[in-house]
Amino acid sequence: MNLATAQEIVSRITGKSIRYATSKASSLPHTDDYRNFTVVEIEKFDLAAKTGKWYFVAKVIDHDDNDAEKVRSLHFEGII
Repeated sequence: MNLATAQEIVSRITGKSIRYATSKASSLPHTDDYRNFTVVEIEKFDLAAKTGKWYFVAKVIDHDDNDAEKVRSLHFEGII
């Protein structure tokens, strides 16, 4: 992924519902390996220095947690 692709994805998902794959399903308030969010606003996106993976920080509505509004740091590769 490059900066242009990250910018395109950010513009496409803002205001939309996304399904996000997670590896920590056992500790979450749902039963499968996915979270369901509506992306309200992207606060930033960047390339993680430690892992080399692109991520974004967003204000989301977490549909798996009674539609609570939260700020989450999510990897682009987790978006389904």
